Amino acid sequence: MKKNFFAPRQIETITDGNAQLIRWLESVANVRIHGTTREQPMVVFERDEADALLSLPLQRYARVIWKQCTVHPDSHIHFEKRLYSVPFKHIGQKVWVCAQDNTLIVWADDLRVATHVRRGPRYQTNDAHLPEWRREYRHQSRPWWENRARGISETLGDFVAEIFDLDDVAHQLRTVQAIVTHVAPFPVERINAACERARLYGNYTYPGIRNILRDGLDMAPAYETPFIHGRLDNPRFARSVDEIIGEEVHDERP
Repeated sequence: MKKNFFAPRQIETITDGNAQLIRWLESVANVRIHGTTREQPMVVFERDEADALLSLPLQRYARVIWKQCTVHPDSHIHFEKRLYSVPFKHIGQKVWVCAQDNTLIVWADDLRVATHVRRGPRYQTNDAHLPEWRREYRHQSRPWWENRARGISETLGDFVAEIFDLDDVAHQLRTVQAIVTHVAPFPVERINAACERARLYGNYTYPGIRNILRDGLDMAPAYETPFIHGRLDNPRFARSVDEIIGEEVHDERP
């Protein structure tokens, strides 16, 4: 250690240490007689090695990682805590992932099937990789689905907004997605009537809208005052509080 750079010395910062190391290499390590060659390292380098060195490549060497992944049912693979989409026809298959510094390439059966930005968002989806009926489901925001609903019908848009406002805690996204995609093929008149009928009866569920359209209830007249289950207009044995309090209690025990 006495002849090494790391022999006890005062180094204040990393910058100061680097500067001292360069001075030590130039004044000590490169000019002292090497124990094996019995020559100065700098002399040997300039005489035998310098002319043999090759120039550095114009592009930085790309570190490549290969890993085999499985395509999950949602058409995505999981690689280093990120999800990347793959064409849905490869669901369930094993694919090879080639990850470079900035690019991630997916290979299936020796064919390049997907390319993504490696350092991009945690969840990367290419719409072309999803089946047509699932492409809309990747949108997770309320504004997107409200605009989608209003593009079909203003009444449907208002109905969807009411569904989102039902609960501040439980997210109603799945319910809205199911309703909007289900009613899309129907005529606007039927969609509006179904929303009005569901609103009248306080039914803001996907099964409710589905059943109304399936059974044609949107074309049937609705009751102006919905029947409330569990409540009678004139219960036979009902008594008011005054009647109960005003009655005398008779103790018939012997």
